[in-house]
Amino acid sequence: MVLEECVAADDGGGDQSARPYDALGLSECGLHLADRLREPTHRRTRVRYNALLAERLWAAGRMEEAVATWNAVLDDYPHVQSGRCDDRIRTLISTTAPRTTSPLARDLHDRAKTALNHSRTPDHG
Repeated sequence: MVLEECVAADDGGGDQSARPYDALGLSECGLHLADRLREPTHRRTRVRYNALLAERLWAAGRMEEAVATWNAVLDDYPHVQSGRCDDRIRTLISTTAPRTTSPLARDLHDRAKTALNHSRTPDHG
């Protein structure tokens, strides 16, 4: 359904920035669709691909959407044990570090550091 919404919004004219997939192309819609179709038990995959979506949103300057997506990632992160997911959280930390003057970015950055440090404790899991 998300993909159909994205395609339907592309009427071939008007302001390109108003399209729901703007600078991200259809990949954003594809990531949203994949997340909706993914089994709820597939947390590791959800963490990895939603982190990718958040990174793309951040790079496109859509901080609020990126922060919301990254917060959803951090909700699932404690339930997985994966080096790749750890890498995505490290990327989140390094990406948000330069923007910690923003309260949104600072809160997210601090939450990610706490989550990553907790995942390294022996009683995690």
